[in-house]
Amino acid sequence: MRIIYSLLLTVLLLSSCSIYEEVYFNEDMSVKYRMKYDASEMMSMVSASSLSDYGKLFPSDSVFSFADIIAEYRDSTKTLSAEDQQMMEDLKSFTCQLSNDTVAKTFFVLVSGNFDDTATLNRILKTISEQKSKTAEESGRSISDRFDNISEYFWDGKNMKRIIQPKDHIEQQLEEGSIDKNMMDLFSAGKMVVKYHFPRRVVNVSNPDALFSQDGKTVVVEYPATDFIDSADKINIEITTE
Repeated sequence: MRIIYSLLLTVLLLSSCSIYEEVYFNEDMSVKYRMKYDASEMMSMVSASSLSDYGKLFPSDSVFSFADIIAEYRDSTKTLSAEDQQMMEDLKSFTCQLSNDTVAKTFFVLVSGNFDDTATLNRILKTISEQKSKTAEESGRSISDRFDNISEYFWDGKNMKRIIQPKDHIEQQLEEGSIDKNMMDLFSAGKMVVKYHFPRRVVNVSNPDALFSQDGKTVVVEYPATDFIDSADKINIEITTE
């Protein structure tokens, strides 16, 4: 159980970075989801001693599945609560790649998984968000939790909708002193790039700033970090395909 929380904490530590997300919506209603947390820009600004610390904390390069980790610790998971056992079951769908190169100053975590439908993906994203919140609270990293908005996806084979459930307003938290402003400024330097892939050409997108692939089947939207810090509803989107 501890190793799962350690992995979630790794993602929390990378919350002050750029996020690259890809979602593939298929004809049979299944969904492929990929999210990359890239802290390379942040790594380029840290000192040599800090890079050395990162090198000791994280492996240089690794790929693993949560299913393998859970299988390895299956005896200890039997004593977990029903809630935690369900979390374990949900996380089995994900694989993770971690790359840490202190020489090139690159650092990213890529999580991905295949799901039967958007309802399954939504449940798992909610589970991860809840566990990240719990881990953030235990580690005292409330800033990461505050920026971790929950997404819900809907896909019926022709129409796709994404709705954000935002966390509490950031300004109120700053006034209350629950968020370190320096950490917020670091996070604000990042960006979020989302690619939505479809089996057919797109005919309508609610976001006027969206870009399209040459074949018209992929929609690309880029947001500054301030959008998902203070105006998460800007990430809401509706897309119609042929």
